[in-house]
Amino acid sequence: MYEKNANPDAKKSTKELKEYFDLYVNFKLKVKEAYQLKLDTLPTITRELKSFQNQLAEQFTKDEEFGEKLLEEAYQRSKYLIKASHILIKVPASASPTDTIVAYQEILKARNEIVKGADFATVAKGYSQDPTVAENNGSLGYFTVFKMVYPFETVAYQLTKGQVSMPFRTGYGYHILKVEDVKMSKGEREVAQILISDTSNSGKQKIDSLYTLLSNGANFTNLAKEFSNDTGSATSGGKLPRFGYGKMISEIEEVAFSIPSELQFSKPFKTRYGWHILQLIKKYPPQSFEEAKPILQRKINASGRAKLSNKALLARLKKKYSIKVFDKAKLVFNKTSIRSIPNDSLQGLLIEINERKIYQEDFKYYIYSRRQTPLAQLFDAFFEESILQYYKDQLFKTNKKFVESFEEYKEGILLFELMNTKVWSKAANDSVGLKAFFDTNKNKYTFKELSEDKTTVLNDYQKHLDKQLIEKLRAKFSVVISDESYKSLLEFYQEK
Repeated sequence: MYEKNANPDAKKSTKELKEYFDLYVNFKLKVKEAYQLKLDTLPTITRELKSFQNQLAEQFTKDEEFGEKLLEEAYQRSKYLIKASHILIKVPASASPTDTIVAYQEILKARNEIVKGADFATVAKGYSQDPTVAENNGSLGYFTVFKMVYPFETVAYQLTKGQVSMPFRTGYGYHILKVEDVKMSKGEREVAQILISDTSNSGKQKIDSLYTLLSNGANFTNLAKEFSNDTGSATSGGKLPRFGYGKMISEIEEVAFSIPSELQFSKPFKTRYGWHILQLIKKYPPQSFEEAKPILQRKINASGRAKLSNKALLARLKKKYSIKVFDKAKLVFNKTSIRSIPNDSLQGLLIEINERKIYQEDFKYYIYSRRQTPLAQLFDAFFEESILQYYKDQLFKTNKKFVESFEEYKEGILLFELMNTKVWSKAANDSVGLKAFFDTNKNKYTFKELSEDKTTVLNDYQKHLDKQLIEKLRAKFSVVISDESYKSLLEFYQEK
């Protein structure tokens, strides 16, 4: 506990360790007193602990080894940019098996045409149901990790340049994918821009005149503030948020990453927004794994791939536990009126996970508020959740880290409840006791009146203050102590 809470940069001394040990002993004595008073049985405390237990257990429902693999995979993919085109045949979630087969045959037909030599863009315009195909011929431009749904991204990073994938499915339907190019990531760029939104010849003349001014030494920031039509960036001299590939429109990305040196600017170029000139402010090279790890972890947690870690844990648990599903007990759930069957008729054993027994009634309770999902899907979800719940309930026996975290939290709220019951609430309502305490102890906290003369103040307060305390105060409150500061510093300390 000391190592966990001590300042890692501070020099550890025997005196400091002894002080911490005394605090720790007092803390444990208070926790013991809380148990003797049975504060841990209070309804408010038991509810709070149960809530924390559930939250804490969720942190342990990830397969750590698989999670590390996801991190490493995401980092390796982040090193590369993929340029790809795709064809999509939509398959709704509610599609029948027949409709699904028809969609698969359609996407396979499109692939066969491409493999035989047909132009990908032409085939995409003829087959793809992606609404953007009319304007991009199926091209997705360059993208990197987390820019596409995980199954799509995985196929893209498994192909080499020029390869066409076999049909694969995502939540949108069936896809085929062709990798047009693969190149190393160049990190991120920070740029400023001047935008002239007029796409006519008049706009071209204006951007050319600004380019001439820049070439003759004019200040880019000043010109952006005065002439740029991008109201969001003009006030800051045209500065845009830092970005990598996949965050800006492709024309801006290509130009930004082609400017060789910081503070250089591009020639005018046109997009659907108008005419642009970019100035490179700063290059940000690709991060190391340790630098990128926190950001990648947040993105993994926010994306669907975090669920893959749960599935990996489930697969491991299914092999580890002795699990039985009683098919005869499942038959009753084939009835459409299952929710109307009385509970006393649903006492058959449905699932057994090691020593835990789960009954038909438990499943009925689970499906009660989930009326829109087919029963077969509900049973699969119930089955997996039952395994995970059993795993969570075993954490007290199987995971030392979980137990330590839970006990630390439990002791903390017991200490709070004890102090609230025996000290804070009591003191707030015991005016007689407060007055008696004050009268008994006030002589311990007196200071003589000190002269306001600077030298006298300094000398007198140095007598009353330990030099080590002064140094601690100076470090703690980040102040520079002058002669006049000792008195005010002590007052500030007393207030704290």
